[in-house]
Amino acid sequence: MRFSNDNIDWTAAPVAYAVSASYNLIAGDGTKYVYVKFKDSLENWSSAFFDDIILDQTAPTITVPPSVSELTQTSAKINWTTNEASSSQVEYGLDIAYGSSTNLDANLVFSHSVSLSGLTANQTYHYRVKSKDDANNEKVSEDYTFQTSAVPDTVAPAAIALQVANDSNNPETAVILTW
Repeated sequence: MRFSNDNIDWTAAPVAYAVSASYNLIAGDGTKYVYVKFKDSLENWSSAFFDDIILDQTAPTITVPPSVSELTQTSAKINWTTNEASSSQVEYGLDIAYGSSTNLDANLVFSHSVSLSGLTANQTYHYRVKSKDDANNEKVSEDYTFQTSAVPDTVAPAAIALQVANDSNNPETAVILTW
């Protein structure tokens, strides 16, 4: 077997026939062509067979940084955009060790939206987003933070006792309130 990237320049030394073989492609992302010729037992070379391969070694780029929407006491939605269709996942926790992550959403999309639930009220959370393209190249964002909403104060103020006294210096227009 002999190999070529362009059907002009072929590997110098033939390789013994095998059902699979390693061959280095031209560097860089994009469509690559691999040509192969086979030699029979009488030393005759076949015509070239070829196939194209789309080589992608570049991770998606996050084009719109992660942001938080629909923030409540116990939930948040994380949104971001990538330059190529990719999966969606968020790691989150109380510090940069994260400790929790959403299930991987393997649907390849440009606009990502992942919901977090079961959060604690009035707590600062760290998070980062992860997106992986069809070629398994992964982009992991930097660390971001958000704070969940506080539990509203629903307790009415306690009754207070007021004592009213006239201001002896100005008895007609002033009172003194103490509690």
